[in-house]
Amino acid sequence: MLVMILSKTPLWVFALFALLIWLGVCQLSVRWVSIHRVWLTPIVFIVWGLSGLVLRNTGSMAALLPWLAAAIVGTLIGLSRRNTLEIDRARSRVMRPGSALPLLRNVVVFSAHYVLNVAAAFHPGQHSIMQADMAVSGLFAGYFVGWLSRFSQHYFATGVVEGGSSETGPRAGESLAH
Repeated sequence: MLVMILSKTPLWVFALFALLIWLGVCQLSVRWVSIHRVWLTPIVFIVWGLSGLVLRNTGSMAALLPWLAAAIVGTLIGLSRRNTLEIDRARSRVMRPGSALPLLRNVVVFSAHYVLNVAAAFHPGQHSIMQADMAVSGLFAGYFVGWLSRFSQHYFATGVVEGGSSETGPRAGESLAH
């Protein structure tokens, strides 16, 4: 049965999984990354979340509610995250702390979507499965909208000082583990 499921999985799903694994593995070690690179993972999740809304929305408000409610919760969680990290605005880069949490998050979110979509394929009449998938899409799209808002606020509020580093750096024990 597993072979059948995998053989029916579109190739783009494997490519997305590989991208999410690569993005997570890249975040295992401390390193400087360009400001554009910081936006990559959030953009992937926001686009994926919005595509879940577009592909699953039947046009009724009842179908939209799980996505919208989860997106609001996700946005609030993302806005509550502390985005205190070392910023080098002169070079448009950010010091990203090493963490396994982004890799774990990527695998968990991908797995949730994959399992829910496989379940929907086996039980096409059960709307609760697709509502759960829409909620997962909304939660993480919202989370990254909130996270990017906080990050952007912090990034653009940080002044550039001589030598190219930011006026504020990370405090002991604080990290950006999105």
